[in-house]
Amino acid sequence: MENLLIDTNIFVELLLQQDRAAEVRTFFAQMDLAALNVTDFSIHSVQSLAAELFDLRVVSFDADFDRAPRGRKTTAQILADLRPRRGFVPGDRCICDATVQHVPASRAA
Repeated sequence: MENLLIDTNIFVELLLQQDRAAEVRTFFAQMDLAALNVTDFSIHSVQSLAAELFDLRVVSFDADFDRAPRGRKTTAQILADLRPRRGFVPGDRCICDATVQHVPASRAA
């Protein structure tokens, strides 16, 4: 399998459930993910679009996301917000116990 660079519009097609979203879904399901490559620009573009579409705050070390509609927080800021409510102590196994919310693409429609 040759190495491939995936353009931003492939992710946007799926995220916005556009005409070729099913094709993109099949592509990712059948590809060897180790052969797929993405630029930082693509990742940031898709992350910005998803944050705006779903009214999400971006968690990043990149200050460029401060301009996102809901702004940006760092991982340390998120953890600091959790400590008082959950009694978080550094070294706790919080990552294994965390629940990640899946935002269905259908919400974009």
